[in-house]
Order: sequence, then C-alpha cells, then structure tokens
Amino acid sequence: NTADTATMNSMAKKYITDKEKQEQPYFLFVGSIEAHAPYIRDPDAVADFATAHGVELDVSTNLDRDRSRRRAEWHSDALKQWGYDEMVHYTDRQLQDLIQFLQTEGYDEHTTVMIVSDHGELLGEFDMWGHLDMFVNPLFEVPLMILDPDLGSGDIPNIVSGLDVPPLLLD
Repeated sequence: NTADTATMNSMAKKYITDKEKQEQPYFLFVGSIEAHAPYIRDPDAVADFATAHGVELDVSTNLDRDRSRRRAEWHSDALKQWGYDEMVHYTDRQLQDLIQFLQTEGYDEHTTVMIVSDHGELLGEFDMWGHLDMFVNPLFEVPLMILDPDLGSGDIPNIVSGLDVPPLLLD
C-alpha cells in the first residue's frame, strides 16, 4: 500500500529532523506515484482545479468507479487531462513544501535533492493514455532536476540514462 505525497512528506520531515539531531549523514528516497493513471487523486479536487482555470467540469457523471477493483476511470480525454494536471499541481505543491522545510530548517545548505521520474506518460498521444509497453519518446523522456548548494544551476546539454543517476549522486 502506498501513502499519498503529503503523508510521505510528513514521514520524510521526521526522518530528516531525527537524523540531523543525531548529526549523522543519511540518504533518503521519497517516492510519489500521485501523477499516475488513472489520474484521479480526488475528483472534487480535479473539478476545483479546473474551475480555478475557468473550466467547469461535471466529475459525477463522467467517472466510472469499479468498487470491486477499487479503480476508477474518466470517460473523456478532457477529464483525464484535467485529472493529470491536478495531480501534477498537487505533487508540485508537496515538493515545494518539502523544499521549503529544508530551507526553513537550514538543511538545504548541505542537502542534495534529486527529482526524477521512472517513466513518462502518454497523455493522448497515439490515442493512448498511461504508460503502456511501447517504445515511444513520451514514455522515456522524463525530467531530471538536481538541487545542490555546491553545483549551482544550469542545464545538462546531453541526454542521460537512468543508469547515470547513481554515479551523479555519488559525484
């Protein structure tokens, strides 16, 4: 069972605070699967998010819930897109909350934060949604962001592989 990103943040903050008090080096991996098919974190949040962007959605009649499988599916591509966008927005807010915690507590001065995804999503490309067993760019092209006080900022001009992540962290 997976926890939502807000719960993961609470657990991460406690872990970081405990390790910092002990003055021990540590490695922490915080995972989130919020922006993931079927793109329904909270139907009401999706409707509110769309309303905030000037679009009215009726999520009650466009959502099919299969209670036996504990799964739900949107009936329209527009709702899938709004559901995905709301999840990304939510995840961004949670990530901002965690980074602000590091800054407020002064931990950011000696902390490296890496943001990466394990795969991309099809958002209507090829008339498909989700991450299927296909070899297409949208599934492989994922962001890699590193926040580190010693590195500064900038772009990496070349494509890197997931195999490059451990050496990047060690460097």
